[in-house]
Amino acid sequence: MFSAELLATSQLPLHQQRVGACFMKHAEQFKCYTMYCAKHSKALELLNRLGTRSKLKEFERKKAMDLASGGGQRNLSLSSLVMKPVQRICKYPLLLKEFRQKTPSDHLDYVQLTSALSMMEELAEYINEMTRKMEDMQSMVTLQQQIDGWQGLSLMGCGTMLRQGILS
Repeated sequence: MFSAELLATSQLPLHQQRVGACFMKHAEQFKCYTMYCAKHSKALELLNRLGTRSKLKEFERKKAMDLASGGGQRNLSLSSLVMKPVQRICKYPLLLKEFRQKTPSDHLDYVQLTSALSMMEELAEYINEMTRKMEDMQSMVTLQQQIDGWQGLSLMGCGTMLRQGILS
């Protein structure tokens, strides 16, 4: 598992740490976050709508108390937990860049750090693009729903959104 391997390598002496290699070994696993990140805003909207329900509030309260009794963070809502992977994926390129800057070029992990940095920057860029596409698709669905009596083809299959706003 990525987090366990990353923790294990961080506990080694500096000259033996292989952070870049750890990222590269798990590169394929990071791709699963693409759709997660692209759809997280819809999940947050749903959680906000459901947040007024007493069963969800009770569940969050009970889990917060369980965490607090186990020494964990108490104020983690379900919404904040849903946001964590998105924040982490966005933070990895920054952390890898800092690692690489502080790693001597002759270190055995330097090349892997450089590769991992490129890979995570490309992934972050791809996730941003997919998120934009998902938002555009949702805008097209919303637009189609706002057109009274629409009987034509679905706007979803008509191309991409080029511009959005009020017609003047």
